Amino acid sequence: MLREERATKAVYDAAKDTLVLEIGPAAGGKTVGGTAVPASLNVLVDAEGHLVGIDLGEEPSRFVVMVGHHEDVAEQRAARGEIVFANGVPSVVTLFAASKVVRSDERNPRL
Repeated sequence: MLREERATKAVYDAAKDTLVLEIGPAAGGKTVGGTAVPASLNVLVDAEGHLVGIDLGEEPSRFVVMVGHHEDVAEQRAARGEIVFANGVPSVVTLFAASKVVRSDERNPRL
C-alpha cells in the first residue's frame, strides 16, 4: 500500500550538497524525534529535472513524499539518503548528492 505525504519545506545546503524535505503533518507538526535511517530513494523529477517527489521504497509501509503532482513525473532517478521517522511516519527526508539528482541550485516551482 502506498501512503502519500506532502513536503511542507525543502532546504538545499550547497556546502553539503543535501536537499532536506520536511513533512510537517506526518509528524503532527513536529519534525523532530526519531533516528536517521540510511535509505535507497527513488527520486521523481519533471521534464526539467525539478523535484516532484521521493519514493521511500519498501513495502508494506511504502511512503512517497510529494512536492508536486504525480502527473508531472517524467523520470525516476535512484539516489541515497536518509529518513527520520516520527510516530512511524517520515518527518524528514535527506537526499545526498542532490545536485547530481535534481536541479537543486534554483528554486523549485512547486515549493
